[in-house]
Amino acid sequence: MKNIIKIHKPRNIRKERSKKSNYLKGSIIGLKSKSYAKITNNQIEAVRKDLVKLTKRNCKMLIRLHINIPTTKKSVGSRMGKGIGIFNNYINYLKKGTIILELFYNTLISKVFLIKILGLISKKFSFVVSILDRKIKGIK
Repeated sequence: MKNIIKIHKPRNIRKERSKKSNYLKGSIIGLKSKSYAKITNNQIEAVRKDLVKLTKRNCKMLIRLHINIPTTKKSVGSRMGKGIGIFNNYINYLKKGTIILELFYNTLISKVFLIKILGLISKKFSFVVSILDRKIKGIK
């Protein structure tokens, strides 16, 4: 990922979590987490690729997460001590009610079709996700 901001101290993680908002910014439909969870950059990338494929690039999307907490992992047979281990991947901790992604309205795709797509994509996550939608006049 390009723009990764490293966070080194736990106090910064708390500040980053508190900045997250629980409402849609300008879109009509989105995905919201219903439980506490860890999300990795691989999960976000898989969801992004599926959205591009299913919508055929006719829908604008906004991913509202910054995956910026590095994790490390030691080999299975190593003994205690001797440092922290090698870098594994980046993660982010989700709070209950955090919006993961948003989809913007386009005349080529109906709202019902977008809801079906988000239903398929919600199976990619290992936690419970709900679909948010905004009631706007003239959009079916």
